[in-house]
Amino acid sequence: MKVKFLILLMVANGFGTIAQVLNSKNNMLYEDSTFMTTFTGLAKFYDSNGTLLASVNVLNGKKNGLGMLYYESGKMMFWMHFKNNFYDGPQIGYTESGKVDFRGTLRNGALHGKCYWYFPNGQLKTMATYNYGNLDGELFSYYENGNLESHGFYKNNQKVGQWHINRVAD
Repeated sequence: MKVKFLILLMVANGFGTIAQVLNSKNNMLYEDSTFMTTFTGLAKFYDSNGTLLASVNVLNGKKNGLGMLYYESGKMMFWMHFKNNFYDGPQIGYTESGKVDFRGTLRNGALHGKCYWYFPNGQLKTMATYNYGNLDGELFSYYENGNLESHGFYKNNQKVGQWHINRVAD
């Protein structure tokens, strides 16, 4: 029996396992803890007050494509991509005031490539290079005023070579 899902409400325990689903055929709410294993479409998760907490594209029960997390205020918290249930692709995190606080790429759920973290004022805090979750390449860290704090290289999560450290922010 095929059921169309119009509304998905999650029980207010984070992203719990029990969903309330509105069956479009008879407009009845019922609990189903297994529907995500076969669901395809846009899943939306709400708190007990009806505030949207997250939305994600799902294909055959696996997160695929764009997903978004929201603050209780309704503002965007995180914009991410999934592939076969793993974070995979560009990711952007936001402060509640709407400023970018993280920008990077994940592959198979791990940081990969250049990733950037920002101070609340928008100034770059850290730029680090990752190889499937391991620090592997150049890293820059800055003070909030924009001055360089440190610069060096990593190989397989280990510092290598000479590092430049500036212990004074000015």
